[in-house]
Amino acid sequence: MFIALTYGDYWTTNFAITNGLAEEFNPAVRDGATSYKAWNMIGLNIVFLFATSGMLYWAINNKSRISDIYLKYPVLASFNYFYINPVSDKNIVKSPLHLLAFPLCCLFAKAFAITSNALGILYGSGLAEPVVAVLAPYLSGTLLYVAVTGIIFTPFWMMSLYIAAFAARDRNGFRPVAVAA
Repeated sequence: MFIALTYGDYWTTNFAITNGLAEEFNPAVRDGATSYKAWNMIGLNIVFLFATSGMLYWAINNKSRISDIYLKYPVLASFNYFYINPVSDKNIVKSPLHLLAFPLCCLFAKAFAITSNALGILYGSGLAEPVVAVLAPYLSGTLLYVAVTGIIFTPFWMMSLYIAAFAARDRNGFRPVAVAA
């Protein structure tokens, strides 16, 4: 799914830029106003794929350590994700939930980017442009990108947490079923 969405993002971005219909917004892959660094985008996505795959693998193997309170009320974990050590006693009760949700949030973000690019191609304006228009008089460059991304992707993060919490539960309650050896 990640690879298909990455290809869709690559194709719509490339089409929009080469036809003069849009500019790349991400400063990590932007190369002037009329082009972007395609190899940076591809390389970043390869690294991202392996990193999120590792996160997902670790989270699936540790989902039984998620506290019941976070499984029942994922909103409590929504803005409680800035930590360095996910395996510390303090963080292990929520970090598997975050690492289950993050790859899903990335898929939502890629789908958003494709949709925004397609709307920009078809109608001349993408989904992020209203937010950019409001913030651009006050922010610029990377700070503008971070602010817009934070505003747009917070709902994706919330949805991902709730979906991940639902997926981490067993069918009979809140505790995942342990497999006996």
